[in-house]
Amino acid sequence: ELALNAKNVVAVELDEKLLPILAETLKDYENVEIIHGDILKVDIESIIEEKLGEGPIKVVANLPYYVTTPIIARLIEEDLNIESITVMVQKEVAQRIVAGPGSKQYGSLTVFVNFFTQPQIVIEVPKTVFMPQPKVDSAVIRLDLKKELPDVDRKVFFKVVKAAFGKRRK
Repeated sequence: ELALNAKNVVAVELDEKLLPILAETLKDYENVEIIHGDILKVDIESIIEEKLGEGPIKVVANLPYYVTTPIIARLIEEDLNIESITVMVQKEVAQRIVAGPGSKQYGSLTVFVNFFTQPQIVIEVPKTVFMPQPKVDSAVIRLDLKKELPDVDRKVFFKVVKAAFGKRRK
């Protein structure tokens, strides 16, 4: 669907075994390029400049659940001309991201993501639709990056937020 509807699609895939499958499946789409690499290590800014040019950029991904937070953090903290990020994540992570103040799920992740974006859960995806079936349910979230951010010292702000949620019961 992305290949059919987007001007250009650049995918970063870590799993070497998937590369020939993707090459075969996507061979008829001239607007798709697959880059073998780790999204946490590749130079995203250079990829955007070289492959996508002027934005706005929309990120769409099915993230590995064990590195969801570092990937989201990297995409929203770096100034990459990203307009939105739509990703499938573990349902519990999605609920923490969109949690309201005072709720049990509300925490430093909630504050961090909400500082940079307007998050929303697009759809919940039950584990029963996957083969093989995982142990957890998933959700697709959309993070619309804010055009203007609060004028605060981010380093100090997030240090305080992390400390505040570090010992929730105290």
